[in-house]
Amino acid sequence: SEDVSPLTLRKQDMAASILQECSNFHQTRPYIRPGVDISEFTKHFCSSKKYEDIAYGWSLSFNRHFFAELCYDGWLSICSYPSRVAYVLMPWIDPERCIMDYRNVHISKKVVKRSKRYVLSVNRVFDQVVSKCIEQHGESWLYKPMVRILKGLNRDGHRSPSPSSSSSSSGCCDSDDKEGGGARKQHHSSSFKFGVHSIEMWAVSSAGGEDEKKWLVAGDIGYTVGGCYTSMTGFRAPGTVGAGTTQLVATAALLRKLGFGFWDLGMVLKYKTELGGVTHSREDFIKRFHSVRDDSKVELQLPNFTPVGPLIRGLRDYQKSLLATKTKTSGNNRMQQPLMAPPKRSKCSDSSSNSSTSSKSAKNVCNGSSSSSSSSSSS
Repeated sequence: SEDVSPLTLRKQDMAASILQECSNFHQTRPYIRPGVDISEFTKHFCSSKKYEDIAYGWSLSFNRHFFAELCYDGWLSICSYPSRVAYVLMPWIDPERCIMDYRNVHISKKVVKRSKRYVLSVNRVFDQVVSKCIEQHGESWLYKPMVRILKGLNRDGHRSPSPSSSSSSSGCCDSDDKEGGGARKQHHSSSFKFGVHSIEMWAVSSAGGEDEKKWLVAGDIGYTVGGCYTSMTGFRAPGTVGAGTTQLVATAALLRKLGFGFWDLGMVLKYKTELGGVTHSREDFIKRFHSVRDDSKVELQLPNFTPVGPLIRGLRDYQKSLLATKTKTSGNNRMQQPLMAPPKRSKCSDSSSNSSTSSKSAKNVCNGSSSSSSSSSSS
């Protein structure tokens, strides 16, 4: 339910207690709902040894602002239907998270070549991308309550309500503010930049001009919090060889061009690390995420269809410039290092090293030279 009235929250708490008594799933994971100080909840979850191997919490609330607040503190929320009893929102922060920095994106020659066929758009066919994801992966976690949240936030945007300054001692209490998600401690997430988006890639016919035709071949669903974009899921049309990889590289190129700090890829999977994603601990991810989440200058939007080719070439040029700068800096550092004076050698050691005679002969030469020297000095 999106309702966060005091009565609804009390009913949810009662239902949660019943679920915890009869379900191991609900017993072993922390329960959270509107009214809790999410920032404090996150700190406790990430620092407690009890949850060091647990990635998920759970909630019975599907309120949009509650979902956005969870995202603001680093939780990527999905929907589950455990035991087919009740839909639950499942905020998760894995012990490990995959992050893509633009300098690490692997750009193959095939991707550069294929990129000429495609254009990119943002938020043009969000509902269609959701349907395509379900079509490819099954309903999975995109159950109806989750789809309703995502479509609503994409369609209507997100507005942060004015938080109440009052709260209970437990950090969880009631409020008459239906839009506000219940009472909560007033904290920094009261006004933040958040949005749910789709990034679409289209194949383009070779006709050009008014006769040019486009068809959707790949897409990604995710959300932005300040200067970070987080991917939730995506799809690739059947029979489109290489389109998925091209779309991933194009997404990275777009995010870099628009000024996003980094790309949060979520769960660590092989194809993500092969593309260049790097695994970070839960603590490291939170630190990096918090460093960009209040950036209000960036916006994920494209007014028109944007050719993928120039985007990817721009990312490749960026990587080359970083490499050139690194090489130049490394060369300058070597030039600035003081030259070490060569070790002094005796004539004896020089003659032995340059001679092609055996070590025994070299020893004799040295001994002879020494004897001669000492004889002349004594005389």
